[in-house]
Amino acid sequence: MAGRVGPIARIAALGAVAAALLIAAPAAGAATLLGQLPGGNSPDDCVENASAAQSSVAAGTPYAAPSDGVVTAWAHWGDSGTPGSGRLVVWRHVGGTSYTVVGRSDTAAFSPGSVNVFTTRIPVAAGDVIGLHADTAVVSCFFSGMAGDAIDTGLGNPAPGETLDLATPIPDRRLNLAANLEPDADCDGFGDETQDGSINPLGCDKEAPVTTITSGPAPKTRQRNATFAFVSSEPGSSFQCQLDGGAFVHCGSPFGLLKVKKGSHTFAVRSKDLAGNVEQTPATLTWLVKKKKKKKKHHHQHHHHHN
Repeated sequence: MAGRVGPIARIAALGAVAAALLIAAPAAGAATLLGQLPGGNSPDDCVENASAAQSSVAAGTPYAAPSDGVVTAWAHWGDSGTPGSGRLVVWRHVGGTSYTVVGRSDTAAFSPGSVNVFTTRIPVAAGDVIGLHADTAVVSCFFSGMAGDAIDTGLGNPAPGETLDLATPIPDRRLNLAANLEPDADCDGFGDETQDGSINPLGCDKEAPVTTITSGPAPKTRQRNATFAFVSSEPGSSFQCQLDGGAFVHCGSPFGLLKVKKGSHTFAVRSKDLAGNVEQTPATLTWLVKKKKKKKKHHHQHHHHHN
């Protein structure tokens, strides 16, 4: 959903070794600024279909997310000639020169001689790094930085979840790219400051509950009926029960089974908390229903009395 942004982002100057233009956070918020724009530096063009990630920054504004959140806007300085088109890419370094695409914006056409600002929505994790893909050969990709700065580059336009080898390094350069990273307190994938109209008061709960079976049948029994009691580590959780690997069904504690066939059986129960996290390893109880004892026949002895 690329588009020019007015009130959600303002452009501010930052004094550094190289002058930089950044997307600034909304006045009331805690958004983090990522990346830099070239300011007075003349940026260099990429080749067509080039992808790039800022692998290191010696000092100043980072290109890597310092915390989990959502990238909600990004900016690029359009060259004064024919600025071309491209997109923001968020990368996750997976080892060596390999990067996996976490998310990417829509392709955007850049206007010449100006800062181009676009909205987007890309949930990211701490350590993910912003980067750029050049759709055309005239996109101004990078500018002179500091010793210790580095960009990893390669050819290709991978989709989210795909991995690309960015095996060609460019030292002492910074990407012509800036972005807003907003917090996401309830982990719903929307930036809290400009995108999320209703922040869940439960916050960001990513932990699944743990279920404990507190009572059930004896390990060996002749009783064909069985009753189970169980609790969840998180109050308000709902439960799902399963018998012998069948389908999970909604249930509550206590939970009863009637006329269970003889043999070995396994009961499983899992819980789901109010945030929607489902337990991955259900609690289980295995027991054996034995044959009922046969009733013994009573033999009546007849005593003959002789007179």
